[in-house]
Amino acid sequence: MHKFHTMMSDKEFDSIYPLEIIEKSTRHFSGIQVIKETIKFFNDNGGSNVLDLGSGVGKFCFMGSVFDKNNMCFTGVEYRSKFVKLCNKLKVNYAFNNINFIHEDILNIDLNNFDSIYFFNSFFEHKVKYLRIDNDIELDIRKFFSYTNMLKLKLENTPPGTKLVTYYSTNFQIPNSFKLKYVAFEDNLKCWIKQ
Repeated sequence: MHKFHTMMSDKEFDSIYPLEIIEKSTRHFSGIQVIKETIKFFNDNGGSNVLDLGSGVGKFCFMGSVFDKNNMCFTGVEYRSKFVKLCNKLKVNYAFNNINFIHEDILNIDLNNFDSIYFFNSFFEHKVKYLRIDNDIELDIRKFFSYTNMLKLKLENTPPGTKLVTYYSTNFQIPNSFKLKYVAFEDNLKCWIKQ
């Protein structure tokens, strides 16, 4: 069994990563309190199959699994193969059986396979240079808008009851068919349900 627990600090959790990841954690990866609040929303609203869009180094999926009370399955999709390899290694090392990591472009994922979606706006890496994790993602404002529009269309086609939690995302990225149910962390965390 893994050594993770619900009272774990970000610093304690981040110690599983190499130093170059730890240095980027505060800006680029969800904090444990954000993850805890997100999982509570998914649990309280019947979530069972969670997708983390742009999962990075897997922190949301790992700690989400720790906070989960409903035996949800977690899938992290990430563009960077090096992060997916790291996540899969950690998944085995710490015996997480309800998490999968996929190396794929977000646009190729069928959102209808999931009832709960978490999105910490990974598209901003295309738009703002200082928000980039590394140089693997091209700085291109057109890609930011292309990804944003495609995600909005994919979200529009999800079934009613789909739960969506966004963190540091803008409302124009979310279709009108999603109703805002809860906000936290100075309105940066937004919890939505598809009507």
